[in-house]
Amino acid sequence: MVGDLMALGEVVQAALRARPVEEGLWDAMTAALAALTDSPHTPRRALETALLTTADPALRARHLEKHLRWQELLVPEIERRMGVEPGPVPDPRANAIVGACLDTAMEIWAKRNGEGTLEEIYLEALTAVRT
Repeated sequence: MVGDLMALGEVVQAALRARPVEEGLWDAMTAALAALTDSPHTPRRALETALLTTADPALRARHLEKHLRWQELLVPEIERRMGVEPGPVPDPRANAIVGACLDTAMEIWAKRNGEGTLEEIYLEALTAVRT
C-alpha cells in the first residue's frame, strides 16, 4: 500500500538535485514536489492511502518509517542549499522542512477528505515555517 512511497521520495530527490543552484530553497523544494504530479500515484490513490495510513496505527507507523527515509534522501540536498555541510547529524532546520511540512500536509489533507490539493496544503505549511 505504501510501498511506492520510497520511489516517490527518489523522484523528489532527483527533481530537487536538478533544480538550479541559484534557485531559493523554498522555490526549489516546491518545484521538486511538483514532480510528483507526473507520478502514477494519482490524487485519488494518494487520498486512499492517506486515509488508511492515518486511521490505522500499524499502517501509520509504516508510513512514517517511509517518511523518515524521505528525510534521509532530501535533508542532505536541503542542507547544501542552506550552505550547511551535510554531516552525520542532520541540521534541525533542514530536517524540519522535510519532516514537518510533508507529514503535516498529508495528515491535514486526509482529515479534509481530500479537499483542496496536497500541494496547496504543503505550501500552506511551508509558508507557516517561513514566517
